[in-house]
Amino acid sequence: MVSQAGYAQSAKNDCENNIEMLRKDLLSMLNKIPAMPPVAKVYSAAKDRLNDLTNMKNDGKYSECVSESERVLRITRPYGSR
Repeated sequence: MVSQAGYAQSAKNDCENNIEMLRKDLLSMLNKIPAMPPVAKVYSAAKDRLNDLTNMKNDGKYSECVSESERVLRITRPYGSR
């Protein structure tokens, strides 16, 4: 059985990893905007969500951060270089 502390640590790690993947997607998207202007709309929305996710992480809302970041990553993944 996973302890509460173990689950919280796992959620925190997942949150941090997902935020880092989103940052990488955003960097990749920035490089693609000149060639593909519609990417700018996705970039802008994802950048706003990155700020929200960082706030969730800082507030200790790791489970919420993980679920929301996974949703955002499904959208940004096609534009990223992963």
